[in-house]
Amino acid sequence: MCAGCFGPAQAEKWTITPSVETRATWTDNPSFDEKSQAQADTIFELIPSINVRGEGKRFRISGTVSLDALAYLQGTRDNRLLPSGDLTANFEAIERFFFIEAGIVSGQIAEDVFGPRPNGASDFNTITTTQYRLVPSFEGRFGPDVEWRLRSANSLTDVSGDTPSAGWSYLGEHSLRIQHAPTPLGWGFEAAHNEIRVESDLLPEGTTDSARLRLDYAFSTNFRFGPRVGYETTTLTIDHREQVIYGADFQWRPTERTDLNGLWEERFFGASWRFAFTHRMPKVAWNIGLSRELQSFPQEILTLPATNNVAGLLDAAFTTRYPDPAERSRVVSEVIARQGLPSSLQSQTTLFAQQISIVTARSASIVFLGIRNTVALSAFSSLNEALPNSIFSLIGTATPDVAQEGASLTASHQTTPTSTINLTSSYIRTRGLKADEGSVSKQTFVKLQLTVELTPKTNAFAGARYQYFTSNFPGEADVARERAVFAGVGHRF
Repeated sequence: MCAGCFGPAQAEKWTITPSVETRATWTDNPSFDEKSQAQADTIFELIPSINVRGEGKRFRISGTVSLDALAYLQGTRDNRLLPSGDLTANFEAIERFFFIEAGIVSGQIAEDVFGPRPNGASDFNTITTTQYRLVPSFEGRFGPDVEWRLRSANSLTDVSGDTPSAGWSYLGEHSLRIQHAPTPLGWGFEAAHNEIRVESDLLPEGTTDSARLRLDYAFSTNFRFGPRVGYETTTLTIDHREQVIYGADFQWRPTERTDLNGLWEERFFGASWRFAFTHRMPKVAWNIGLSRELQSFPQEILTLPATNNVAGLLDAAFTTRYPDPAERSRVVSEVIARQGLPSSLQSQTTLFAQQISIVTARSASIVFLGIRNTVALSAFSSLNEALPNSIFSLIGTATPDVAQEGASLTASHQTTPTSTINLTSSYIRTRGLKADEGSVSKQTFVKLQLTVELTPKTNAFAGARYQYFTSNFPGEADVARERAVFAGVGHRF
């Protein structure tokens, strides 16, 4: 329920932190071409950003927005502006009854899943996605133990890049939920209508209608378990399927620092599951995720960033020491800037295609915080398969089925009170399946960076990176390498 999003009456509290970073990079292969076609260039970047966190009695806003302006001195690529950000606002329009959530998420993903991915300055194989979100909801109670919520989540996703725009796509997730808290026996009912539309005259609207009834039994204050049953119909497939839903879910929360939860259901596309484990300590935070779910392109964008988010792991590790979210957000930003840490580690590439996919994913991430050392690691694997007999086959937008595996490491060591050295490395392998069986792309990335604190709010940095890419997929470079050196300055106002 959203009512918990807003606390009791309190004075308004706002934190606005603008910052700017400028960077110069010399690279011997800015477009990641094969050696015979590679041309050197110098790339200049100006990256202004602003972090906002505000909270009042009935309004809250938080997030960061930035813009990366790239200029190529030798003109090997076109100059470009790359926006990124995640901004969310919540408004309690009618106290304890009507709530509105609005947000915008923007960022870059790879256009070609089998192609190389940029790590650092450059924009090859890059498209920009921007998603606008509006979520009105009504909620209330029937007596002291029964809660209800009527919610309509609406998102519009737009794509831009070097190739012609893929147009917009709309995702609507509308639901009615009524639930009784387990004391110790509880129950819940949910009816949902999900719809997806894309900018195409050839594609009909895809919908899924479902209803579920579940039971919950609280075996203790920390553990609950319950079965669920329901029915669904869908027009996401050409043959319009119907299916009886059955499954179970559980949650185990032994302490406020540890959470294990899971869900399994039999659905029209087969088994669906989602399991997640998170644990935090003052100096360690880690998570594990396993899932098999149906996803569209807008849904994949909506779920980013993934569990490999370094900022999210640091935020969890700092929760005990800095319980105030605004103060904790400021500390996390300072640690990332001062230690030269990436905000996130390598994760599976989002498939750029208007299609419905069955995505099986596994991921694990961990961060260690020491007095002078910080280490974060992540590993993942994913399997993306197009939904059989999907309506998207009518417009030919499906991409090949692919499997991805990868791992990342970032480690920082404070060499002096004002200087830190950071090493970041990642590896990802993308494999084609079915018709593309045997097609493989691999990419390795290594970066070494020295960061020096000039003032409490100003950092200077310099470093070098190396990338190596191989592929036997048709149309991709067989072998491509990039060597680059860079230097820059960042300042928080």
